[in-house]
Amino acid sequence: MAPGRPRTLPSSLPRLAPEVALETDLAYVNLQSRQAILREHLNRKRQQRQEQVAEQHVRQRSKRKIEELIMAYEKAQLDSEKTKKALERLEKKRAQQKCELEQLRLAVEGGEHEATASEESQLRRIAGYGKKKPRLSEADHAVIEELAGTMTLVEIAARVGAAQM
Repeated sequence: MAPGRPRTLPSSLPRLAPEVALETDLAYVNLQSRQAILREHLNRKRQQRQEQVAEQHVRQRSKRKIEELIMAYEKAQLDSEKTKKALERLEKKRAQQKCELEQLRLAVEGGEHEATASEESQLRRIAGYGKKKPRLSEADHAVIEELAGTMTLVEIAARVGAAQM
């Protein structure tokens, strides 16, 4: 078609009856062509679809965020349980070692067992005496054992000449 020419002839367009055009009840009615109505309908439909997609994205985002928080919470719980179990195992192990070393100490003090250097150092560490060996000679140690029931520790230390016992 040539530019500027109407697609349909004006004579073929429907005409409004003059009585309808002048009726006051129908004054607010906006007459539109089918194409304009269809275009408006499609625009509304597209806009509704866009709004639905936007709402769906928001729901999915919040759902993902909730899932991430749940996973982080579960991981934290598992980590805390793992740490708790490890600490319980360590506590049991230390209690068992302490019990074994206490029995060993009693056996050494009773003369049933000759302690090795590593056992002595373990006993000193557990007892809280540190890593250094006492600076008593064997003779001083024998004197202390002889006098153990007859004198107090302070008197024995003064007699032997030890600064600490």
